[in-house]
Amino acid sequence: MDENQVKAFIKAFPTPLGFEASGIVIKRGEAVVGFPLGSLVFSAARSGGGLAEFTIVDSRFAAIVPANFSPVFAGGLSVNGNTTALALFSANGLGLPFPKSLEATAFGYGSKSIAIIGGGTGNGKIAIQLARIAGFGKIIAIASASGANELLEFGATHVVDRNATNIESQVREIAGDKIMHIYETIGRDPKLAPALLSNECGGTIVHIIPPYRPDIQAFKTDKVAVKFLNGGQTEQNLETASLFWRELPKWLENGDLNLKKVHVVKGLDIDEVTMAFEKILTFSGGVKYIVQVSGWE
Repeated sequence: MDENQVKAFIKAFPTPLGFEASGIVIKRGEAVVGFPLGSLVFSAARSGGGLAEFTIVDSRFAAIVPANFSPVFAGGLSVNGNTTALALFSANGLGLPFPKSLEATAFGYGSKSIAIIGGGTGNGKIAIQLARIAGFGKIIAIASASGANELLEFGATHVVDRNATNIESQVREIAGDKIMHIYETIGRDPKLAPALLSNECGGTIVHIIPPYRPDIQAFKTDKVAVKFLNGGQTEQNLETASLFWRELPKWLENGDLNLKKVHVVKGLDIDEVTMAFEKILTFSGGVKYIVQVSGWE
């Protein structure tokens, strides 16, 4: 993280790290319902503390772990899942109708296309799965060719090699001039997303790269909206966040949403945690790194 990214997530120092958590409820607020003491839950720990033995989580952004699902994996879907759901389905993101809603039926997802730049990242993989759940007709992932099979398994209908010199022409051959929704999880080429949008209709680009990036914001026009959104904006998107956390356990239980490439660090091993951070910074294969503070097998 650079200085601006750190400030977006950490408001005061010192602070315990870890914005995703799974654990057992040992105490709850008087107004909290649906989380009995002793229940196994997972949450986006918005105030941090996921690497501590005990932490406080907001019950609005938590759920009980399905019986057939690993609590370690469930916790690992919390932040990326929440962030991506807001990016796709909130009014501050792409503004797409929430899956299976009446609005979604009227929208006609089957005739629509979406491009996901950085499809091999953690957020990109979840975006592919959420787009599949929503019912998009064409889900185009721009990602490393080496991970194409995994992304196709997640639900991408097409994978375009991020290193290709003709990405735009490949995408237009697949979807024509019809892409109006782009989710960008990594901003290596600020010109790519605007180039993929419909020339006739324009559309919306949502990126999770901090908004101080003038190279991306410069592409706003009357027909092109460029938005920034991350999980720290959950309070501004409570309706979508509530829908996501209501449906998330069902998606996990049904196998609709999952992780594949996972590296679990057993215990608070400083060398292993440092290695994980280094791998994340080099974008090494979209692996999700999870620290298992205490054990479930």
